[in-house]
Amino acid sequence: MAAEIAGAVNALPIGAALRVDVPATTSNFGPGFDALGMALTLCNRFEVVVVDGARGSVSIEVTGFGADLSRGADNLVLSALRSAVVALQHDPDQLPALRLRLDNHVPLGSGLGSSSTAICGGLALGRALLGLPDDRRWLLDQACALEGHPDNAAPCVLGGLVTAVVDGGVLALPLPLPEALCCVAVTPALTLSTAAMRAALPADVPFADAVHNCIRATLLGAALAMGRLDLLALATADRLHEHVRGAFIPGFEAVRRAGLAAGARAVILSGAGPTLLALLDDDAHAGAIADGMVAAFAKTGVDATARVLRPRKSGLEVVRLAQ
Repeated sequence: MAAEIAGAVNALPIGAALRVDVPATTSNFGPGFDALGMALTLCNRFEVVVVDGARGSVSIEVTGFGADLSRGADNLVLSALRSAVVALQHDPDQLPALRLRLDNHVPLGSGLGSSSTAICGGLALGRALLGLPDDRRWLLDQACALEGHPDNAAPCVLGGLVTAVVDGGVLALPLPLPEALCCVAVTPALTLSTAAMRAALPADVPFADAVHNCIRATLLGAALAMGRLDLLALATADRLHEHVRGAFIPGFEAVRRAGLAAGARAVILSGAGPTLLALLDDDAHAGAIADGMVAAFAKTGVDATARVLRPRKSGLEVVRLAQ
């Protein structure tokens, strides 16, 4: 096994480099709990460079968000890279010496899929290091095996708006998106643990709430397919998770109201939060929406950052860099 991987990877000479651009994602999309996710035009960029050094050694550089991230084997990008190598039946300790550069533009613990970027990006780099061709099905199956659910991984790998279900393997289907759809992501200066936010959810919900979400999720798919962005407020109304997680976010309802008052079609919780995502049908009101929502957070004593984004049609992209 060691000789097999040495031969495959040594084809990349010292100085060879790979880059992967990995999109942020928003998941749940209102009523689509654990099923719907959308890629956004905000990306993390990870680079791996083959360097001279001991086989299996890796140095890690981090810029942007996550200055305190581990530089060791438990770094999520590195562990995903190694997982890919193992899944492809090779020995990660026989990789050449590597330098891993993580340029993080997606805030950590924000509900914008930073963990998915690390997992999906690491898996893609591991596969590319072995000289194997792109395989989105493989990437998605491996990412969901590591992450446990597909709502962030599917759009991260495939791009666009995706509905996904795990039933043995992962089934992921793209949904149509109107060209006009624009987003304002407003992220308060606080971090929510996805695990803690999932643990806060009730084990059982009233039947009426389950029916409510089924109806809205069905309407949401139809509204997007028909370009009926005027229906987004009705179609994204959730009664399963947003009110529970919103209780951990200061000013949650006031910030939502501020976004709607400034012209948003809907304001939803992105993933487990704390980012709130305003949905609009053009960018004419984006500045006013961003300012209004940031100001609403400020009234609670919480600083926030607003980003005007659009859906990203493509998923992650691996590039072989010129030496």
